[in-house]
Amino acid sequence: MASDWHQMARKAASAANALTAPEHYRSCVSRCYYAAYSAVAGELLRRDPGMRFARDRRNPDHGDLPRYIRNNLTHLPPWRRSKLATQVRFLRQAREDADYRPAAMVDEARARDARRFAHAVLRELGIEP
Repeated sequence: MASDWHQMARKAASAANALTAPEHYRSCVSRCYYAAYSAVAGELLRRDPGMRFARDRRNPDHGDLPRYIRNNLTHLPPWRRSKLATQVRFLRQAREDADYRPAAMVDEARARDARRFAHAVLRELGIEP
């Protein structure tokens, strides 16, 4: 199960890397978030295969992801968990802007930051993008 999530993370990161033209910045940012989300979900399930999330789901709610990082990825030092949670929060906000707020600025810098953070999350969790 975790390897499926990790494979999804790799594919989303690969898609983000392919979406670097100006007309694709929003899609790039969206794929970056899902790369990070999938990586964290996979890591949570790899460490606890029986883990259940809110409403007895097999994947975490998006808003709960930073809390799961801080409370469940205890193999990482606290400062790294905090950094990871911050990167995931940035990526979620950027994804919401890209997907739901047509007037929001999603430019080259935002897409570049999203790719950088997504790759950092994957690397931190030992997943090669």
